[in-house]
Amino acid sequence: MAALENEYADMLGANRDKPADQRFDKVWKNGFILTVVANILALSSLVFLHVYSQVVEHGEPDLDSLLLSEDLCIPCQEETALFDYRVKTQSGKHLCCYNNTDIQRAVKLMLKEERRFNTEFNDGQNYKPRDFKLETKEDLSWWKSRPSAAHLHLDTTASNLTRMRWRHHSDFVTSFVSEGIKVINGTKIQVSDRGMYFIYSTISVEFSKLSKGQPNTGKSFYHNIQKSNSKLPKTGATIQMMRKYGGVPDKETDKLYTSFLCGALFLKDGDQLASVFDTPPLIYKFPYANYFGIFKL
Repeated sequence: MAALENEYADMLGANRDKPADQRFDKVWKNGFILTVVANILALSSLVFLHVYSQVVEHGEPDLDSLLLSEDLCIPCQEETALFDYRVKTQSGKHLCCYNNTDIQRAVKLMLKEERRFNTEFNDGQNYKPRDFKLETKEDLSWWKSRPSAAHLHLDTTASNLTRMRWRHHSDFVTSFVSEGIKVINGTKIQVSDRGMYFIYSTISVEFSKLSKGQPNTGKSFYHNIQKSNSKLPKTGATIQMMRKYGGVPDKETDKLYTSFLCGALFLKDGDQLASVFDTPPLIYKFPYANYFGIFKL
C-alpha cells in the first residue's frame, strides 16, 4: 500500500502543495483504500460461501468426499451424541463430525465391506469378513486397550440365527474383549469387577423379508438387554432395557430398521448381560450392522 501511495505522489508532482489538490488527494487515497478492502472482503465472502455450500448446505453429503477429508461427518439425531462439532444442513438434517483419522478409516472400511457384502453374497450365505489388517495399519489400540470392555459383532453363521450369538474375531476391525470381561457361550457378556458400566446394543432388521399375509405381519418386535448372575443360577434374567417396534412399514425405504439400546448399570461380580431380539430370522446379516458392547465407567 505504501508503494501505491508513493507512486500516486509522484504523479501529482508540484500540484500537491495546493490546498484544494491536497484535499482531493486525501479523498482519492481514502477511496482507493476502501475499494481495495471491499474487494478483499468480497472475495473472502465468496470463498466462505462456496465452502459453506459444499460442506453444510447439501442435504445428502457425499460420504466418499467426507471420508477423504480431515474430519468424518455422519448423520445424527441426538444433541447428546458424542462428537467434536455439529453442523446442520439446508434440509434441516444434522451431521455429527469427528476429528479422528482412526475412526474415519474404520468407518470407510466398514462401508466398503457392506457394499461387498450386498454385492457378492446372497443374504449373507458363505460370507467371510475381509481381513482389514491387509488394508490398514490402524489397529485402534486406543479403542481396544480399555480395561473391562468389549465390543462384539453378531455371529451370522451360528444356527441360522435361531438364537442370537455374538463373537469377537480379528477379522472385525473394531471387535475385542479386554481383561475383566468374559463372553459366555457366545450369548452373554460377564463382568468380574464391581462398578458402573455403560452397555449398548444395535440390531438391524430387514422388514422386507416380511410380506402381507405372513404370520409375523402386524406383530410387535422386541429388542431388549437382560441381566442375570452366574452365582444365582436359579434366579431368572431381568429386562434392563427394551425397545418395541410394531407393524410393517409401507415405504420401501423404511424396511431396514435399526434398534439401538444403551444405558448405564451398576454391575456386580458375576453379572451377565444378554442382548436379545425376539425374531432372529429377520436380522440384517451384515455383521457390522449388529453389535453388542460394554465398558466400565
